[in-house]
Amino acid sequence: MGYDCVLQNTTTKEYLDYWLNPPTNDQIIEAKVLEKYDDGDTVRYWRFKLPMMSDRDNIQHTVIKEVDGGTLGAMKSVEHA
Repeated sequence: MGYDCVLQNTTTKEYLDYWLNPPTNDQIIEAKVLEKYDDGDTVRYWRFKLPMMSDRDNIQHTVIKEVDGGTLGAMKSVEHA
């Protein structure tokens, strides 16, 4: 399943920078890189705290590539041992 999105009031670079370097706050409790590959891909871990819910974990494979004069960012959830 894939999703397309339209960014408003930001640039692709700002969005990807936020995604790669999220601020720790009351919702994003922890964020770290678990693996980094030679081609620039990463596997990242985020732990979230949402109102009235227990903490949620997310592990994602992140790919960011320059293609045809633009930037492609793709993230997918993965299992990590």
